[in-house]
This record gives sequence, structure tokens and C-alpha cells, in this order.
Amino acid sequence: MLTAVCTSFFTRPKHPSALLLVSDGSMTHILHPVPEVPDLIEQWGFSCSNRPPDAPFRRNGAREQRREQIGTVTLPVHTNETTDFVADVYDRMRKLRADMDMSGNEQAQSTDMRGADLDLDVARLVDEVLRPAALGAIRDREGHAGSKEATETYPVYVVYVKRRKPEPISAWGPLFSVDF
Repeated sequence: MLTAVCTSFFTRPKHPSALLLVSDGSMTHILHPVPEVPDLIEQWGFSCSNRPPDAPFRRNGAREQRREQIGTVTLPVHTNETTDFVADVYDRMRKLRADMDMSGNEQAQSTDMRGADLDLDVARLVDEVLRPAALGAIRDREGHAGSKEATETYPVYVVYVKRRKPEPISAWGPLFSVDF
């Protein structure tokens, strides 16, 4: 029993995934399509007033491996536009994920049985769901901010993570906080 606890405690995260991160300076918004559950896209946010938005992502055993800025979005300040933008990306991700050609039941198999294939699944998830959803929402907002409105430009990132278990990242903690 003690050996199992120590082994799991010191085992490095090995289940890859990717998430979308958008920070407007006061709030960081996360969208995480869980690779093992085709119809699940986690969505949560946390205050980043005392934490820089480019700080490495860590939550419930998930650790950032690398980060890729895929674009920027210009939004009016002092509005709910960031939340609306994230909701738009979420809706697009849902549609793209539903349309994504899942290769039968093998998507639901344990990652331990499939090994490195999950890295390919994550790359496919980024290429077919995360990136197109975010870039489509960014394109739709280009030039929409009124000329008299104050705007701010925010980076949009794909963050590649490794998780301890093949499950949602926010499964064992409150939805609106992050462990650092």
C-alpha cells in the first residue's frame, strides 16, 4: 500500500493533453477538450491579478510542457467581451469536436494500452479543434470594435500539458481556482 502511494506520488505526469488559455489581465480563461472523453470540454477561469498570465500552468497534477501563441484577439475593455469570446470559442470547439472523425472505439481505450498514440490524438485535437475554433472566433472579431471604444489586445495560447491520469484537469478541485 505504502509503495503504491509513494509510486503514484512521485510518478511524473504522462498523459498528454492541450488546452486553450486566454487572459485579459484580470482573469485567465481555460478551455480543455478532454482527449479521453469526446463530448467533454472543461471550461473554467481564475483570477490572475497577482499571477502573470504567462506563468507555467499547473493544476491537479497537470503540468505545462510548452506553450504556443496562436494569435491575439482585440476586445473592448470593461465589458464582458472576453467571456463572450471564450463562449464563442467553446461553441465552435463543441461543433468541431462533434464533426471530428473519431476512429471508432479506440478513442475510449485506456492511454496505458495505446501508449504514444495519445500524443498523435492531442496533435489532431489541436489541429482540428482548438486552433480552428480560436482562429475562427478571432477572425470574426477583427475590425468589430467601435472606433470610440477603448480596446485591448490579448494573447491566445495553446498550452500543452501532461496529466497524471487520463481524466479532466478540474475533476478534483474547485472550478474557479488553480493550484500553483
